[in-house]
Amino acid sequence: MAVDLDKLYVEKMMEEKARVLEPAILRYLPNEIEGGGFDRKVREAMRYSVQAGGKRLRPILLMECFHAFGGKGTIYEPFCAAIEYLHTYSLIHDDLPAMDDDDLRRGQPSCHAKFGEAAAILAGDGLLNLAFEVMAGTVANVAVARPDTGEPGEYLKKMACITAAANHMGYCSGIRGMVGGQAADVVSEAEGTEVSKELLEFIYIEKTAAMFSGAMGTGMILAGAPPKLLPKVTEAAKYIGVAFQLRDDILDIEGDESELGKPVHSDEKNKKRTYAAVYGVEQAVKDCRYYTGMAIASLRSCGVPCEFLQDLFVYLAERNR
Repeated sequence: MAVDLDKLYVEKMMEEKARVLEPAILRYLPNEIEGGGFDRKVREAMRYSVQAGGKRLRPILLMECFHAFGGKGTIYEPFCAAIEYLHTYSLIHDDLPAMDDDDLRRGQPSCHAKFGEAAAILAGDGLLNLAFEVMAGTVANVAVARPDTGEPGEYLKKMACITAAANHMGYCSGIRGMVGGQAADVVSEAEGTEVSKELLEFIYIEKTAAMFSGAMGTGMILAGAPPKLLPKVTEAAKYIGVAFQLRDDILDIEGDESELGKPVHSDEKNKKRTYAAVYGVEQAVKDCRYYTGMAIASLRSCGVPCEFLQDLFVYLAERNR
């Protein structure tokens, strides 16, 4: 992984890209007074959780892949919002007492700590459904705006890309992806399943890396890139997703809580069996670097401009927060 990295430059670029995406991410959130305000608490919890900060990493990955693979226009924006809603709902539920039982998220009270457990569950449900509402709405909007030119080719191609992108997002966020990984994590701990590299790899690939695949694959699909490139993109996403999770494990042991914005040693507190805890920080660091190198190699094999994505991969594997 011989890549020189200016971390401050990458952080600055991420902040700029997040600012560009922020209006799209906030655009579809419900306001507090819709429906007479009777469900106001849950609406507030949804907005609070989405607006609580965060790097907007998955929307950035989606947008960068869209542009790298030659995408034009802004069709990616609602999908950036959708993936951030999916990610946020997963964090809300992940923090619940039945899961990781964390009261701090991004330096602020987690959703259930601020609004109560029931409201947090419903806020997560609301964001999950809103994500698919937004993606389905994109399909509907394109259908309504179809030009009456008598030439269906480009229109049908665009509709196919949008539908395929929404399908890919659903696949990666569902039981064959993020939900499946979380289920394996929770059930294996509850049942005391023996820790193995195979189990940890499955959890990391499904629980964390799947949403990286959701982001990068969706961006590529929306750009209209050849479908044969999707396996390479999702392979790159899988590798960097695993590296990202390994770095998370390391930071939970060695990180600074004030910099992370969430408690450290929470895995130890919850008796969570992470790769770093089982095999040691030193091995986790080595494997993190290995997976990052593999991610960069897979991305380069696509033959598209990927300088920023490459720098971002390295940054994610070396980050301190």
